[in-house]
Amino acid sequence: MRLIDKISKYLNFTKKGILLDTKPLTLYVIGNLNLSRVKTFSGTKNFSLRNFHQLSGFLESFGKIYVTPYILSELSHFTLEKKTGLSREEKKQIANLILSLSKKNILLEKLPVLKKVFSNKHIVVIGPNDASLLEASVDKMVPILTSDGVLADIARNQGRVAFKFVPPDGFLEH
Repeated sequence: MRLIDKISKYLNFTKKGILLDTKPLTLYVIGNLNLSRVKTFSGTKNFSLRNFHQLSGFLESFGKIYVTPYILSELSHFTLEKKTGLSREEKKQIANLILSLSKKNILLEKLPVLKKVFSNKHIVVIGPNDASLLEASVDKMVPILTSDGVLADIARNQGRVAFKFVPPDGFLEH
């Protein structure tokens, strides 16, 4: 049985949504912008087109995609603010894509209180971006999709569901 089939069987709560970390979100945005950019953009060049299609198919099974303000800020930094090799037009397209996705299927989750993020005991290990994902998944029924093994391990140790998606393999079991 393929891992994606195992994941699908395991998740009876896909209508609740999934929290995305920066790398999977960047791959999703860049791939939707222009498939040929997946292999040339600095933030996604280690991923393959197969990874993009695997990720897109996986995300389609969820009712909502949640992104914390911290993750959105990091995405903005990686794609819009710094020198990325993206043209001005591509950056405009990314901004418009993020806006259109937020209207259609990405709910920009308003993070629970800022104090919770900075009082999370793991912040010194994982930083505020990943701590925001842990805090936003607090009901333990919204899984996290990340490329960060430390975050995935901490989430699982706390009883949360976390999926690791890394280049070039895609989904990893543990």
